[in-house]
Amino acid sequence: MKRVKMAVIGAGIWGENHAVALSTHPAVELVSICDLNGERAKKLAEKVGCAWTTKIEEIANSDIAAVGIATPDHAHRDPCLKMIGAGKHVLVEKPFTTTIADARAIIEAAKAKGTKLMVDFQLRWHPQYMGAKHVMETGEIGDGVMGYARLSDTIHVPTEMLSWGSASGPEWFLFPHTMDVMRWILGEEPKEVYALGTKRVLKGSASMPTMPSRRWSSSTAPS
Repeated sequence: MKRVKMAVIGAGIWGENHAVALSTHPAVELVSICDLNGERAKKLAEKVGCAWTTKIEEIANSDIAAVGIATPDHAHRDPCLKMIGAGKHVLVEKPFTTTIADARAIIEAAKAKGTKLMVDFQLRWHPQYMGAKHVMETGEIGDGVMGYARLSDTIHVPTEMLSWGSASGPEWFLFPHTMDVMRWILGEEPKEVYALGTKRVLKGSASMPTMPSRRWSSSTAPS
């Protein structure tokens, strides 16, 4: 079996998850880790047994076929466009982007280039959510009428775990998960969307997005 050559851009918490998963997958040859922080890139590369770099151009100019992008929430556009422009297939962490303009730019670039583009909604592979999907598909609990999902986080995540937390928020940390699993389990698409939002603890940061959290048959904790 021919193995697919891949790289990971972003060596943080989820970048490490990407790297470990890809380095242990029989269909993948993990070639390199890329991160602006050379020490972090080197440490992760040594853990999974591949090369590392701080220059994204080296990844773009390499012979890899695809890349996993796990940069901070607000920093997906540039690496996505760089990789797509180089003809690489892209798996990007959620949230896809934090602006509609960025999302459209990436989608249009992938369509023009003919590359595959996918957002990593990893809860679809969580046993509990897979179980809910199974009972819905088999009709074990009848037809889906409505769904309610709530996903909460601790203040530790944006204030201590993520150095860039003030540049994102629960609408980006959490809501992509609830929105995706609701659509996936019910097999339905929303017909109407409305938003309610508040900003408290993180609102003092100038880098905090001004867009309120979105809600569709779901709820998120206030920032």
